[in-house]
Amino acid sequence: MTDVKKVEAWIQKMLLTSTVEAPLVRLTLRHIRQGASSDRGTKVVELTVEVKSEAKELAEDAYLAAEMDAAPFEGRQTYQLLAFHGENEDHTARCNFAVAPDNRDDDFAGPSEPGDSRGLVSQAMRHQEQNQRVLVQAMGETVRALAGQIERQDAMISRFQERELEFLERREKFTEALVVAEIRQGDQKQAALAALLQAAPLILAKLLGADPSEELASAAGQMFSGIPQKLKDRPKGEDAEEKNSDDNGEEKKTRGG
Repeated sequence: MTDVKKVEAWIQKMLLTSTVEAPLVRLTLRHIRQGASSDRGTKVVELTVEVKSEAKELAEDAYLAAEMDAAPFEGRQTYQLLAFHGENEDHTARCNFAVAPDNRDDDFAGPSEPGDSRGLVSQAMRHQEQNQRVLVQAMGETVRALAGQIERQDAMISRFQERELEFLERREKFTEALVVAEIRQGDQKQAALAALLQAAPLILAKLLGADPSEELASAAGQMFSGIPQKLKDRPKGEDAEEKNSDDNGEEKKTRGG
């Protein structure tokens, strides 16, 4: 229940309890400042109660006057509404409520307390409670932040593990391909060396200008079939063409000189 509803309910009760001999005639609003007793306060406004007055209108007027009065002050202010019936000089009932100025952020402030030991203890307990709430809230935020950090670290570790597995798989494939290539290269070298060893006698015979045996020629295969057996076996036409080319070259040199 808000303070306005509280005041409205109290005024409605006062209207219902009034009688013909002692009707509710006025309401007095007082500001109970910090350190003052509940019986002393500064008078703010006095509301006259008529026969046709409604509790809602009276409560709104009283609360509005309290808000205007509390505007210059810091924190929530305590106000007291006094009811006077008939011709009595003393009030017959009272209602306390608190008002916080609209121009200030007063969510953590409580109602003002008197300056005696009881009020100071209540204020200290309220402050301690608020400190504990702030501490719990801060701890909750810290836990949530750490949980988020742990989740991010777990995700990063998972990505690193996946990349490491991918790297190991690629390295294994590369190693297998390298081994296969080395084996193939070794086989090719051995085949080339064997072919060279087989053709070595024939090559030596050709270099020396000797006639290779039929066994060596057949063993060499078709690799050296197009090469002449002897240097002197070249056709005579090739020697004549070579001699003519040499004569032509000497003539050109002589003319040039």
